[in-house]
Amino acid sequence: MRVHCRLLPSIFILIAGFATASLAQQKYVAFASGSQVQPPNASARWIVVDVQVNPPAIPTNAANLVFHGRGGTPFPANSDTLICGQGIACFHPGFPPDSSWVATFDIDASGLAFLRRNGFRIVVTTPGFPGGEVEGAVHLTNGTYNDYDGDGRTDVQVYRTSNNTFYALKSSNGEFIARQLGQPGDSVSLTVDFDGDGRSDFSTARYNAEVLWRIIPSLTNVLQETRWGSSTLGDFFAAADYDGDGKMDIAVFRAGVWHIIRSLDGTYRQDYWGTSGDAPAAADFDRDNIADLTVARSEGGQRVWYTRLSTSGAMNVTAWGLSSDAFFTGRSDFDGDAIADLLVIRNESGQRVFYIRRSSDGALQVIPWGLSSDVVKLGDYDGDGKTDPAVTRAVNGQRIFYILQSSNGQPRYETFGLAGDF
Repeated sequence: MRVHCRLLPSIFILIAGFATASLAQQKYVAFASGSQVQPPNASARWIVVDVQVNPPAIPTNAANLVFHGRGGTPFPANSDTLICGQGIACFHPGFPPDSSWVATFDIDASGLAFLRRNGFRIVVTTPGFPGGEVEGAVHLTNGTYNDYDGDGRTDVQVYRTSNNTFYALKSSNGEFIARQLGQPGDSVSLTVDFDGDGRSDFSTARYNAEVLWRIIPSLTNVLQETRWGSSTLGDFFAAADYDGDGKMDIAVFRAGVWHIIRSLDGTYRQDYWGTSGDAPAAADFDRDNIADLTVARSEGGQRVWYTRLSTSGAMNVTAWGLSSDAFFTGRSDFDGDAIADLLVIRNESGQRVFYIRRSSDGALQVIPWGLSSDVVKLGDYDGDGKTDPAVTRAVNGQRIFYILQSSNGQPRYETFGLAGDF
């Protein structure tokens, strides 16, 4: 991997930021903690580092990466921050880990592919841990779901309605988590990152005349409640990152009108895309870190997807799937190119069959996985930057996860939770 490294004085960082803002492509994030060190340690220290992908400074390279350390907990004197990746010596930005700092370098095509496989890591060494006290994988912001330790891998997780409690196992160190949230009747889906620290936040929503969103940001662990949307008006949940700040925005879709609270500045955005009877399916289809307004519509027995690209405002219309197919309204990326794929899920002869339109080449990928009665629970369980087909099944009073790992094509089975959990 060829790397061009340069540290910029603060005055030039500001100028470079303005010069490249309009060309920004995507954002990645790393939450470095003791749980991601191998072997894991019990350190309570952590830092957050943002990574922005820009056009390269040298035209023959593939991209320029801008690393921005946001700080975190205090670290002792003589601590060092390192940016590590395949084929290069660890790069030292030269700033204390708990300060705000910026470093930038170019990468070639192999380096960009490595980034999309969650290959870069942030490491902080301290006098007490010369080999690394905290470490974190650099991964796409909100690139997967149910990732409570920020290592870029989906954690095995269930929600129990009898006591309104999330149960999860951190993939980094196997730590068991139990978090009570919500009340009977609340809607629970895949958890996402609302505060932008690279970790999923526990959240539920009560679908009443006034929709109540309950979110516990992982940075503060303080419950936030937001009333947004209405069941009596037929609203659909439509949370996504519409302003490109790396945080999910609370949003609902109402008969062709999108009602969004921008996390970037807290302002209200209203937009028109779609019509009554459509279902929202916003995702990033043009790799600019902003969710593109998308609706799925039933037309002539087919599922037709209408997308308005945020980069250009152009409309894409794609027929994909049958009207009777189930479809996934969140983000899925089975080919690992950091662009959302279209996905429908069909029940055939008692099986779940995933029909994927890969964004990298437009090709059809068909994956039979699970039974028709299984609960679909997609995610990146092996941390390679690709979505893994996954389902859960009630067996002998327990909940079993059936995961097809994209990194090696091998199945993985995890028993976690009770049969009534989901």
